[in-house]
Amino acid sequence: MNWKVSQKKYSTSAYRVGLPNPSIIVSVRTDLEGNVDFSSYCQAASQLSGIDFSEHVFPEAADFLHDVSEFILAAVFNIQMDAMVPVWQSGQVLDSRETEAELLVPVTPASAAVTTKLIAWFISLLHEKDLTRSRYTRQQDFQKIFAEIRSVALKSTTMWSFLRAAYELNLPYFSLPARAHQIGYGANSRWLDSTFTDTTSVVGSNMAKNKMATVQMLRMNGLPVQPSVTVNNVNDAVHLAGKMGYPVVVKPLDLDRGYGVIAGIKNDKELREAYAKSAEKGRRIMLEKHFSGKDYRLTVFEGELVWAIERQPAQVTGDGVKTVRQLIDQVNASPERGNERRTALTRIEFDDEAKFMLAKQKLTEKSIPKPDQVVTLRRISNVSSGGMPVAVFDDVHPDNSALAIRAVKVLRLDLAGVDLLIPDIRISWKESGAAICEVNSQPGIGTYTDLSVYKKILAKLVKNSGMIPLVLVTGKDADSVAEGLYNNALKAGKSAVAYFNKHISRFDEGQSRSECQFFEAGRQIVSDADCDFGVVALTDDSVLMSGLPFPLFSDLIVTDGEENDSKVISNLKNACNGNVWGADFTLDEICKPRVVRSQ
Repeated sequence: MNWKVSQKKYSTSAYRVGLPNPSIIVSVRTDLEGNVDFSSYCQAASQLSGIDFSEHVFPEAADFLHDVSEFILAAVFNIQMDAMVPVWQSGQVLDSRETEAELLVPVTPASAAVTTKLIAWFISLLHEKDLTRSRYTRQQDFQKIFAEIRSVALKSTTMWSFLRAAYELNLPYFSLPARAHQIGYGANSRWLDSTFTDTTSVVGSNMAKNKMATVQMLRMNGLPVQPSVTVNNVNDAVHLAGKMGYPVVVKPLDLDRGYGVIAGIKNDKELREAYAKSAEKGRRIMLEKHFSGKDYRLTVFEGELVWAIERQPAQVTGDGVKTVRQLIDQVNASPERGNERRTALTRIEFDDEAKFMLAKQKLTEKSIPKPDQVVTLRRISNVSSGGMPVAVFDDVHPDNSALAIRAVKVLRLDLAGVDLLIPDIRISWKESGAAICEVNSQPGIGTYTDLSVYKKILAKLVKNSGMIPLVLVTGKDADSVAEGLYNNALKAGKSAVAYFNKHISRFDEGQSRSECQFFEAGRQIVSDADCDFGVVALTDDSVLMSGLPFPLFSDLIVTDGEENDSKVISNLKNACNGNVWGADFTLDEICKPRVVRSQ
């Protein structure tokens, strides 16, 4: 059996048939000279890729190209999700005949080429009559492809979760250069780069990156912080710690994620050892008076507390049977833990820090802790060092919430995480005492956090569901209808941008001098931060294959009614989240606020 795979040469940023992601069209051809043992094929694909396809139900045998295509699309989607490529639906078989199928495959612009390679890899398995002979080569090929997919996937788990939340809220989005994403259209759009927004203060962010500057700003504004100094060498640190009084903390001045932070240092010997380790991570070191309390991260957005967790340090709980090492292995066996960025939690490493902490508790890796005995393995509580986040949002005392909000306002940030040391988050800091040890201007919220937190932030960030009136006009009079609608919008005081007669017309500039194409014009309209009303004329049926420049639009006007009720119109309706109009449309109706259709 001979199989061939090729990608149709259309834009990899285009949207088709109402999918929330860009997509590519891949052609699969075969001469069908024989059948496929589909059960064996699925088993081999699972073994070679390391992906479990047991949740998917497929036919027992594949005599038709359609069956193979459906399997490959489901498998590719599974792998994309595992690699943190932000696609949210499996692909579709657009057309299937005896010897050829066309597959619509959701991708990101960066992942399009390697996704085609992945499909070709699955197809290549069908060439093999005896996979046992080529198992190692096929497995190596898959690992190379998967590594390439990971290299073009999102680097931020927080950004991945934001895009997932945007999809579930039906907020349109698309990628921008330099890792950023635009959520929404035109005047109702916002930019995100992880937890940086388009209004995050550069001055405040730079100040937050410098821990000493942060402490100084917070102290200047009367907020609780610990005595802190910068030190140039270990002898200075020992001298100043003697004046400050043990216990103390050392930390690099400008690193986050807890890198190089060592807390609870009780004497000169421990300080010298800790200073050396901290200095390996960063050159500028800060010495701080230790504050005894639990470690909380309070996330604030636009003057509101939106999430709170207690960050428990890496630890295991005894059962009276297993050794410490066995308990660590048991915790690390959880599928939630790993050293990959897609895993919600980090594995607990049994390293020098863990041995040091065990020694302080008079334990070793071979010790058997008593039932319910908590064995702490880290001096700091960061999730990146094996810690565990525990949701405490509903327990935060109003005074503690107000303290976090105030700290973020002091640095003039919009979205930030406040690291608060306090004995109990349920008791006011005014009663128990507390210390703010850091304000993070780009807090990692992570995949372990419930998606509702991301939705809450997006709901505050993006107004009107991110939509503006965005009207697509199609049919034989599309240009003239679009021009009339644009002129009426201008008369109504709209900052309208439109595409008709192969030119862009903008409310403050008039018609552009040079011609542009439909896709370029549509993307320009939704990217324009001033635009509050967009009109796009579509004058041919090429969009069915070439795709739309945006995932959703608000209204579809069909100028020639039933004569144009074709496959093109049927597919356009999938991307329309408002009304489909004939000649009876009115500007007032099109501009009327409407409830955005959910997924």
